[in-house]
Amino acid sequence: MKRHYLFVWVWMVFVYSMRGLFCWAIPPSALQLDIPPKHPFMHTLKERRKCALAITKARKDELVQQYVDLLENSQGLVITEYRGLTVSQFDNVRKKMRDVGSKYVVTKNTLFKIALEKAGMPIPEDLLNGPVAVGFALENFPGTVKAILDTRKDIELLVSKGAVTPKSVYQEDALKELSELPSLDESRAMLAAMVVQPASQLLSLLVAPQRDLVNVLAAYVDKNGEGDDADAA
Repeated sequence: MKRHYLFVWVWMVFVYSMRGLFCWAIPPSALQLDIPPKHPFMHTLKERRKCALAITKARKDELVQQYVDLLENSQGLVITEYRGLTVSQFDNVRKKMRDVGSKYVVTKNTLFKIALEKAGMPIPEDLLNGPVAVGFALENFPGTVKAILDTRKDIELLVSKGAVTPKSVYQEDALKELSELPSLDESRAMLAAMVVQPASQLLSLLVAPQRDLVNVLAAYVDKNGEGDDADAA
C-alpha cells in the first residue's frame, strides 16, 4: 500500500513539474498571437492563467505595438468570438483569412483597447469581451467580412460580433451590407471611370465641331470642283 501511495505521489510531482515546464517553454507571443487558448496541452483556465502571468510589462508593450502595427496597415477589422472552437477549426478560420489577404489574431482585450486608442481608432467596448480573435483586413475589408460570414456557416461556434473601420464601429447586423461593398481597388477603378468618362465626352464635344467643319468644307470643295469641270466641258 505504501508503494502505491509513493508511486501516486511521484507521478503527481512529475505531472506538476511538466506542466510548469510547459508554461515556461511556450513563448508569450505564441500564447497571445498564434495559439488559441484551447491548446490540447492547456486543459484548464487556471493553467492558462498561470502561463499568462509570465507576460512581463515589456512583453505587454511589445504586444500593444504589434497590434498598433496591424491596425495602421489594415483597412478595417472584424471582431469575432471563438469560444468552443477546436484547434482544427481555429486553423481553418485562419486559413480563410489568409486567402483574402487578412490576418486572424487572438487578442488580449485590455491591450487591444490601448492599441486602438494609440492608432486613433474607435474602441468598441461592447464587442471586446470574452475570448476575442480579430480579422485584420490588410488588403480587402469587404472580402474579410464576407470570409468570416461564409466560414460561420460551416463553423457554428464562430461568432461574428462586429467590425471597426478607422472612423466607425459596426454591429453584427451591418456585416452583410459591408461584405457586399466593392473592395478598395474596385472603388478606385470606379472613381477613375467616373473621372475619365466626362473628360472623354468633353473631348468628343470639342472634336465634333471641327470634324463637322472639315466635312462641310470637303463637301463644298467637291461641289465646286464638279462645277468647274462642267464649265470647262
